[in-house]
Amino acid sequence: MNGSEIQMIDANSPKVKLIVGLLITGLMIISAIGLSYADSKKWAADASCPYDNVTGNYTDSDGNVSAYGTMESAYECAFLGLLPKVVQDRLGSLGDAQTKKDTELILRLNSNARK
Repeated sequence: MNGSEIQMIDANSPKVKLIVGLLITGLMIISAIGLSYADSKKWAADASCPYDNVTGNYTDSDGNVSAYGTMESAYECAFLGLLPKVVQDRLGSLGDAQTKKDTELILRLNSNARK
């Protein structure tokens, strides 16, 4: 074979099959990561805080309204930076020392999430 001949790629070669398989697998992984990331951003954009911004009342998933939610629900809102000011002002006011520490962390989280 001299330098001017072009060698054809054998599509049935094990090396070619391996390379094609790795490329397809890589594309599938990259697509899955991209879709997962896009879904997490959609969740964050669609998420809302169940506290009323004016009264601070909490509405649960069944539509029941109560004057207060839980520290966990406040944390979830704070994680997204959506905890209303009226809830921030009263959060942990009736709790013990540990509740007040938890409150400080939740308020800091909410502040950082808004940045």
